[in-house]
Amino acid sequence: MADLDAISAALELVRKPVLVHAARGAPLPDGIATMLHIAVGHPEITAMASRSSGRSEDSLRQAAAFFIEQILLDPAADSYRRLGLDNKASPRELRLHMALLTRWLHPDAAATSDRALYATRLTSAWEDVKSGPRRDRYDQARLVEAAKTSTSMPARGSRGVKVKPAANGSGKKPSPHVPTELSAVTKQPKRRRFRRLSLFRQEGDGLLTRLLASLRRTDR
Repeated sequence: MADLDAISAALELVRKPVLVHAARGAPLPDGIATMLHIAVGHPEITAMASRSSGRSEDSLRQAAAFFIEQILLDPAADSYRRLGLDNKASPRELRLHMALLTRWLHPDAAATSDRALYATRLTSAWEDVKSGPRRDRYDQARLVEAAKTSTSMPARGSRGVKVKPAANGSGKKPSPHVPTELSAVTKQPKRRRFRRLSLFRQEGDGLLTRLLASLRRTDR
């Protein structure tokens, strides 16, 4: 039964509060109006829901209140969602939901005084959509905000791609290429050093030869 989808979702959230975070970003289930009537204690609707679900009327009211507090009046919810609707809702639906939520928030009907904390969020939502001109301005502002959000997000694939160095078969990074001219210049001092050593060796050999010849002449 579609009219009980919302109260069924509320019962599930009470049983598994860990699901609240996901429910805040999900579309609202059908039957929000039925759940709001249960929240304010409508006798016939609450009795019907109790028979269909097999739950007590008190547990149904508590579940409805939990859903209103955690999902509808979530600080991040837009004004339509805080009223349990979306931007396709008719003015009549908006007025009905506002009346039910106001009744739920009334101090005489509230089980605790904590519900007064949600009055500001509900009042702000109603101010945004309570008339045609206000609703048009609010819808336009939402479109502008959505456009800003979409343009500020980076496009997919816009990040730079890292290029891996080509393998050289040895498992090591390839050494940078050195120009031939630079290689010749860097090796040139080594060749000069070898040339100077060879010259020293030649001069030393000649000197030793002359010295031996001189000694031989002296012996004679």
